Amino acid sequence: MPIEYVGKKAAPQLTDIWLDAFSDDSPESIIEFFNFALSSETCAVWVEDGRPVSMVFVLPSVLKTAANTDTLNLRYVYAAATLTPYRGRGLFRQLLEQVHKGLESKGVDACFLHPASPALFKYYERLGYQTYFHTNETTQSVQDFLHGVCKTDECRGFRFDIDGVGAAARRNLVLSGHPAWVEWPDKLVSYAVKLAVSAGGAVVLGDGCWALCEPYQNTLFIREWVCRPEFENALKCAVSSKFKFDSVTIRKPVLQAGDTEKEFGMVYPLTKKAQRLFAKTKNCAPYMGLAFD
Repeated sequence: MPIEYVGKKAAPQLTDIWLDAFSDDSPESIIEFFNFALSSETCAVWVEDGRPVSMVFVLPSVLKTAANTDTLNLRYVYAAATLTPYRGRGLFRQLLEQVHKGLESKGVDACFLHPASPALFKYYERLGYQTYFHTNETTQSVQDFLHGVCKTDECRGFRFDIDGVGAAARRNLVLSGHPAWVEWPDKLVSYAVKLAVSAGGAVVLGDGCWALCEPYQNTLFIREWVCRPEFENALKCAVSSKFKFDSVTIRKPVLQAGDTEKEFGMVYPLTKKAQRLFAKTKNCAPYMGLAFD
């Protein structure tokens, strides 16, 4: 079978595939991602004409549950791409099928992904994936964001992190009571922080909360907002003290009826254990969070 797992020596060929598919990305940002994530265990390629022509990253993570009694060994399917001349031949489908088989043989429970567009949900459905993760995503004015927040709310004790040290542990602690959620490895959380910082952002950290913020012109994009209810106003106060913005877009877990719920991630069970746990928790607002999009 023309499938191989490749490491950093293949970076030039992988960069060619990446830029062909995701032309808005810079070579520097791709190299940054490779430094964090590329290894012979994380990147599979389809080889034709003596070179990789289709690729996919499978990044390790864990599905956790509130009781912490059920966990799944996951792989995040990311940066799936095929060189233009080789598209339309089903090469990526074959690559992904072989990846699934290999991961299953190694004891991985499931794969999951974040489709980059609504049309891709239909595409991955045809490959056997099912929608599982949801997010609460809203856009509001700064006035609505700060409604009911007193400027005298306690903001001391918050940290504005730009290096990601301890960020994963804080995120995991806040999410530990959620019914089903993805725990990312420290280095991938650090990578997400680095992406935010490169855009002029930071992580706002405090007791019981974390917000991964990226400013863009007069808008603040909070890629992930995880916060216990009693700390919500204090976190808003801290964010508004750090960033100046006219409007804010926030992604966060679905916590209650009435939250704006958006399809976000899909899963492909590889084991019966995964099938059972996905069925058991699918109506419990499973939360994926970071997508590196």
